[in-house]
Amino acid sequence: MRATTDVKTVPTVQSRRRSDSGTVTTTWLVTVPVVLIGVGNLVLTENAQARLPIDYLLLSLALCALIALYRLRAVGRRAAALAPLALFLGGCVVGYVTSAGSSYAQNKYLTFAIVCIVAAALSTVRVQERLHRSLALSLAVVGSVSSVLLLTLGAVTATGRFTLFDLNPISLARATGLIVVVALALVITSKPSRRRPVVTAALLILAILGAVATVVTGSRGPLLSVSLALVCVLAVTLRTRKLGAATVVLLFVFSGIAYSAVTVFGGAGLDRLESGIDSGRNTLYAQTWEVIKDQPIVGIGWGNFPLYIFDFASDDGTLYPHNILLEIWVEGGLLPLVGFVVLTMVAVRRAYQAAVTSRWSIIIFGLLIYALANALVSSDVVGNRLMWVLLTLALLARPDGPAREHASMLPDPERKARFIR
Repeated sequence: MRATTDVKTVPTVQSRRRSDSGTVTTTWLVTVPVVLIGVGNLVLTENAQARLPIDYLLLSLALCALIALYRLRAVGRRAAALAPLALFLGGCVVGYVTSAGSSYAQNKYLTFAIVCIVAAALSTVRVQERLHRSLALSLAVVGSVSSVLLLTLGAVTATGRFTLFDLNPISLARATGLIVVVALALVITSKPSRRRPVVTAALLILAILGAVATVVTGSRGPLLSVSLALVCVLAVTLRTRKLGAATVVLLFVFSGIAYSAVTVFGGAGLDRLESGIDSGRNTLYAQTWEVIKDQPIVGIGWGNFPLYIFDFASDDGTLYPHNILLEIWVEGGLLPLVGFVVLTMVAVRRAYQAAVTSRWSIIIFGLLIYALANALVSSDVVGNRLMWVLLTLALLARPDGPAREHASMLPDPERKARFIR
């Protein structure tokens, strides 16, 4: 008998390059529509959306759905990681049953469906590091463009707040705050030995422009969210290494220049921030709590909040508590509230574990904190689409992502075992 030997197939350089190219293509095919879904409502006015030849949201969702269907097996392999999201969505059924079925309620159901499609699309990307990098850079571009356009083409509203193309100043501030988080997080997480002076200077300039743009809108929520996100980025970075004297100096330089720029160009937006006006938030919170006390378990039903609050009104009937926890509790009831808290805790924990091992994951962790903090003081389930995107992305994060991805490219199983346990 002729002896047979096992032949190990070693990937060639060409095959690795083809695989690498395919991975990059898939990453950006997912990133672009997901970013549009996450921030489109912040930076695109209704007039701009009406002039587009096709609805950007439907187009983005269709592309995400096609990618998920094409790589359905990959979606199935990551389904277990999305269990907390399924728990939350299952709890939302009670609010659906008790809802009056208004158009506002239907928008919330659509948002829940959007979350599922985005989760499926994100599940198809194999290399976590590239996905985190492409999303962070894309959000930085959105923040940079929004900041520059606001400072150059912005107009003052009747209340003295800066806006652009009739966009909501709060929504615009949430977009401009993105570049502050990403730019300063890149400075904080960069190693001094690999830091390029030109790139560092550009990042600091963009962060200063973003800070000024956020202040002139007169929105406190995004500013507080930026501060909290950067504190979290600093905390995670310090857990892995020391900042170094150069990084500390750069942060002090940024703080000094940003403070001076805000003082000079802040205008009425800065005056509004210093005045301490709460825009009726405290009254709205108090009235929301009274409604919750009447129906703390079942809730009043999705989209029914305007039927219970009479001291506040909106032209389109989309009144909400401006706090994601209160909104879910008052309309959905206790079950979805518990589900959302569990979802958030698991997502933050996984994002933090991944951040310890990867620079870009640290930035995604900071962006997640930024989005969650914003959701606690403004907008609603429908408007906080970026929060849902980042929560889903965090659920899919792997603590050993970079090591596992590096090991998957190694031909020798014994070498893989050193990285994958």
